[in-house]
Amino acid sequence: VMLSNGQALLNDQGRAVTDSNDEKEIAGLLRVLPFAGTDTVFKSLRIGVGASIGEVDGTSAAGFDLISTELSVMYLNSTAGTFDGARSRVTPQFSWAAGPFSLRGEYLHRRDEFVSGSAQSALVSTGWYGAATVILTGEDKKVEDRIVPASTWGAVELALRYATLKIDDLAGSGIAPVAGNAESVKALTFGVNWWVTRNVRFTADVIHEKYSDDIIFDNDNTDALTGFLFRAQVDF
Repeated sequence: VMLSNGQALLNDQGRAVTDSNDEKEIAGLLRVLPFAGTDTVFKSLRIGVGASIGEVDGTSAAGFDLISTELSVMYLNSTAGTFDGARSRVTPQFSWAAGPFSLRGEYLHRRDEFVSGSAQSALVSTGWYGAATVILTGEDKKVEDRIVPASTWGAVELALRYATLKIDDLAGSGIAPVAGNAESVKALTFGVNWWVTRNVRFTADVIHEKYSDDIIFDNDNTDALTGFLFRAQVDF
């Protein structure tokens, strides 16, 4: 459980900022393992829910830009409106692993009291993702843990992820112009992880993102993008 000062800073506005309002925000996360300690296939199943609630005083929405998680593409450039009033979030979630397989997913519902011009309404954001992985080289998958290769050649893991996020009623909210912005994005990712050791990993991903409307990217209009990401990681 966390209590914060509710400053609601945007776009990396810095740390050690004076608390200039009297609003606060409380957030919490609860997880349970209903089959922990058993020998069933669901012994690693984790079910949880996170939530937050607070108040916001007159925070400009001009920095509420939405950028896709996978390709880091801005698909909604907010330019107007003010967050003023209650803000709440709730995120049910689960994760599970058995043998070489794993599944995980999460849902998000966010509601902000929002003022645009003289009208006050609620800006609602909803999204979810689901991900599945499988290890091809015989190792067992453990939730929230590295893979320890069983051979000198390392371990190979395949991953598939689908994610989507939507802002309800972009045109009616007035938070951004309709032209050049999209109120939702859908992303499909396929990845390969090669664990050379438990501390050394190479990753290759191919990502396809689909936007609900044309966005401006590289001085051109498009409603879909495909990208490739590669990463070499050494950590301890």
